[in-house]
Formats: sequence, structure tokens, C-alpha cells
Amino acid sequence: MTTSGTLRIVSAATLGAAGTGGAVYFGSKALSYSDSKGDKMKSIYTFGDKFVGRLVTVNASDNKWKIRLDKLNQAKIKSPREKGLPELTKQDDLHQWCINTSSEEFDAQRESVFESFCVLMNKEQISESLIQSGGQWKEANERIGKVEDSKLSPELKEIKNKVKANATSGTELKDWCVAKYDLPFKGDRDFEYVKLYCTEIVAASSASPSGP
Repeated sequence: MTTSGTLRIVSAATLGAAGTGGAVYFGSKALSYSDSKGDKMKSIYTFGDKFVGRLVTVNASDNKWKIRLDKLNQAKIKSPREKGLPELTKQDDLHQWCINTSSEEFDAQRESVFESFCVLMNKEQISESLIQSGGQWKEANERIGKVEDSKLSPELKEIKNKVKANATSGTELKDWCVAKYDLPFKGDRDFEYVKLYCTEIVAASSASPSGP
């Protein structure tokens, strides 16, 4: 943040916790003004604004943070020179790091790391049971094989054609689904497809799914 004069921060409503650089935030928003002429107001666009509605907000003791800490440790082993990985060893610390970072001004160069450890995953936003590696893939292949092409993305149309010809052992749909489970939740069309075509089939239901 670069403004002339002595910088003071006021929140949009009431003052919140102090952020980096002496900034004070309310939620994820902050308003800044300078002592220079005009006292121009500036709204700060934070990580919390970028990922609003998608942040992990559970308590530090929740298993979601253990999963992310394990993921962080694996990332350090796999890519020890990757820039921006937080040097943390406890769930509580990762939880607090995400809280603090969410109130900082958004930086595209840090986006990937923040998204990896502070944002919900697709599988955490789906209430239905997801099909796992040894699950109902034959039935799932048959299900997507009945869906009209107009209701599928070009990628899923191609997958449909492959598994329709080989419903028993075709793995294309399984590979696509499993790869999507741990991706950051964006609420996009792919997420809707995961809910429709990667979830367990309820025996009592005979209706074919409709597209998003």
C-alpha cells in the first residue's frame, strides 16, 4: 500500500484486528486515508474478498486443518524451494496464518499458496457421497452415458463416448472425478458436474440426471 503522509486505517464499520503494515481490518475489508491534502479514501481488496464464501472457517482443532497441514508438509518435501510456503508445524498456526493472510491486501503471486491451504475443496462442499476408487464406476459410466451431449462440456462429452463403449472397465470418468475432489472449490460448472456424475447412485432413483 503506497500513500503519502502518515497513513491511518479505519474499518468500514468498527475497528478490527491489526493486519500487516499497521493496517486495521473489519472482516476482510478496510478503508485507508492519508493525512495529506484531501484525505482520499482507499478500499483495500484483500484475500478474503477474493475468496469470499469459500474460506475454511472451522475451528483450528477441526480435521480440515489437519488435512491441510499434512498437505503443507507434503508440499515442502515435494517442492522444498517453492516460494511462499508458510513455515508452520501446527494446525493452530496454519489456522491463524490463514486468518491473518485473509485480511492482507490481495497479491496474485501469493494466490496459489493461499488457495491451497485456506480455501475449501470441492469434496468438502458436496453433501452426497462421492464415489471412491473402488466404488460404483460401472454404474456411473452407465449414468453419464445416458446424458444428452448438450448438457455436457466438450471434455465430458469425450469421456462419455469412451466409457459408454466400455462401461465395465472404462476409467476415464473415474480419473476425471478423482482429480477434481481435492481441487479448490470455485462453484463453477465443473463443480456442478462433480455433484451430478461423481456421486454414488441411489438405488431407488431411476431418473437420469439433468445437466447443470
